[in-house]
Amino acid sequence: MKTPGATLDTLVAQTRVGTKCTACLLDLDVLLADFDQAGSGRSIGSFDQATGPGRGAPWERVDSGFFLNQDGIQTILRIANFDLGFAPTEHAAAHDCRLWVFNDAGKIRARDVFHVGGGEETTINLSDYPACPGRGWFLIAMKPRRAGYYGTMRPQVALVGRDWVACYHTQFHADAVRSGRRSGIVLRTKGPYTGAAVYAINGSNAASGLELVISDHYGYRRNADFQLAARGSAMIEIDRAFRDLPSDASLLLDVHSQEPTRKCIINRHGDGSLGVDHFPNFP
Repeated sequence: MKTPGATLDTLVAQTRVGTKCTACLLDLDVLLADFDQAGSGRSIGSFDQATGPGRGAPWERVDSGFFLNQDGIQTILRIANFDLGFAPTEHAAAHDCRLWVFNDAGKIRARDVFHVGGGEETTINLSDYPACPGRGWFLIAMKPRRAGYYGTMRPQVALVGRDWVACYHTQFHADAVRSGRRSGIVLRTKGPYTGAAVYAINGSNAASGLELVISDHYGYRRNADFQLAARGSAMIEIDRAFRDLPSDASLLLDVHSQEPTRKCIINRHGDGSLGVDHFPNFP
């Protein structure tokens, strides 16, 4: 039930939520965002389908992605807030942003609060946070300060190597699934190797089993099991998990989990560079 005139300070004063270890504050932000949307019948993850880019967006969006800050790689997060087509107008709503950075064990290692005005952009090098680990995942929440247009307000991620850059965009964290849609991807072996890795993110408060299944149309099928910590993540090297892949073959990788997970694919190239993308939206 909503109380007219109630504020976050009122909630804290009445319940003392977040005044001890503060670990629940992340859940509180997400829960309040969900509650705000309940009256409209929309979930965080339905924004693109419900309104499309550039339409009025008076609710918060929560995105996630993975990062690498090791082996000569840095991860740069860029948020640009411009009108559609970069038109010289001022319709793009200013946004307040909150960022949490987790290690693979699910522990918060950095957090930040910042503002991106209309016609502005912000670039964050995650390695600039002193406690940022070598790899892990991040959650970013964005809330407009006023009614307006969504514009280009979608975080972009760049993995920057010594002489290469790989880019991908974040996705709604609410798009995490246990299986089915966004859980399958096609791999190609060169010889018996894929050169691929999966980064899986478990944003729930419970630990989760993770099963990787590789198959082809000729009867080949193998599976490998892993564990993700609560709010944890893992980068799983396919060629280490499966030692007997068929040579020069097209394979289907399916990822199943007990808790909803978000998944990205990483491809290692012969020159040491990486290619990155999120799992596609097909069954």
